[in-house]
This record gives sequence, C-alpha cells and structure tokens, in this order.
Amino acid sequence: MSKVTLLVAEKVRKDFPTPDGPLSVLKGVDFSLKEGELAFIVGRSGSGKSTFLHLLGGLDRASEGRIFFKGNDLSQMNEKELALYRNRKIGFIFQFFHLLPELTLFENVLLPSLMADSPNSGRARELIRRMGLKGREGHFPSELSGGEQQRAAIARALVNGPEIVFCDEPTGNLDDETAEMVFGLLTSLHRETGLALAIVTHDEQMAHRFENVYRLHDGVLTQDQVSI
Repeated sequence: MSKVTLLVAEKVRKDFPTPDGPLSVLKGVDFSLKEGELAFIVGRSGSGKSTFLHLLGGLDRASEGRIFFKGNDLSQMNEKELALYRNRKIGFIFQFFHLLPELTLFENVLLPSLMADSPNSGRARELIRRMGLKGREGHFPSELSGGEQQRAAIARALVNGPEIVFCDEPTGNLDDETAEMVFGLLTSLHRETGLALAIVTHDEQMAHRFENVYRLHDGVLTQDQVSI
C-alpha cells in the first residue's frame, strides 16, 4: 500500500529585509514528506535549515511558494487555523527545550493537550514513562539535566498524537553521550510508531546512518547520495 504524502513544499522562498536589500535565505526549495518517513536536513550553520523547518511547521510564512499539509495550503490559513495545525497535526522539538520554568515536568508535557481543550493525563504519564522519566513528574525544569529536559520536550511534542514531528537540532545542546541517547530514542520512536520525522542537524555523521538526507546550501535543497 502506497503511503500518503503528508507535506509538500513547492518553490519555497524566504527573504529577510536588510539595509542593503532583501537577503534570500531559501531560493525556490522543493521538499516532500510521506507518512512514516524519516528525513534529515543538514548544512552549515546559517544555511537556512531552521528557517525552512519553521516554515514547514507553520511558525513563519514563506515569501513565495506554497506549503501543503494533506493538500491544505498553509499560506491560505489564517492565524487561528495555523495555530490548530501546529497544535494538533505536528509536534516540534527544539535545541533549547523551551520548557516553561514555572511548570513541572508533568505539566509541561500535558500543556499541548490542555491548549487543545482535550487534556490527556493518561497519555502524558505514559509518554513520561516511555521517556524514562517516571518519578520525575513533579520536578521543575531547573531540577532536570539537559537530557531529561529534552526527553520531556519529546514527550510534550507527542502528547497530542501528531502526524509529523519537526526536530530542530534536537541534540545540539547536549553532550555526545546524551545526544546519542536522545537520537536513539527518536529513531526508535520512528521505527515503533511509524511517526514521520523531519530532523535538522549539524551532525552529518549521525544523519548519514540513514538514507533520506537532504542538504541545504546557498538557499538550495538537494538530496545527498548516501551509502549505508
């Protein structure tokens, strides 16, 4: 059975204003992601990887081109519709965790379901257990290690059952051992659940363990030839 294409980007361009005129970060990028697919996007710092991921996730709008989720054009969505897309269809994992410091681990994980008016404490607790954080539910982010915070952020991204999870340098703020553990956790989740993942990373050695690797250079996205 053929897999459904979840996400399509067509000729996406992103310009930022500067005193010397527009700076083109993305120059007509094409990309697609199917259900259950694992894709990596690599490139130098400042190449536009995070910018592209933010466009795909509805956190920003493209200057030109179109992005579709299951045929629905993000550029035609109003802010309320985009918020629903971000909350219910996708999950986001960031480099710096972005846990709310005044909330406990459990409250941070539960938060997206509260925002969706469908609190699911059972799923939150199961994800916390799955992330190896059982017993830490009442701790605040300041009481957690970097690896624990990132695992909590993964649980938070999954609590509403998204169809795609976008990972923006998910191991970039971790030591090598913890980064390996978090990376293994993400790829295990992909294998076990069939979740679609798009991972931006500077760690090319890690990305090239897999087949589906894209490179962003000078605003242009190409697919790497990978031998595994």
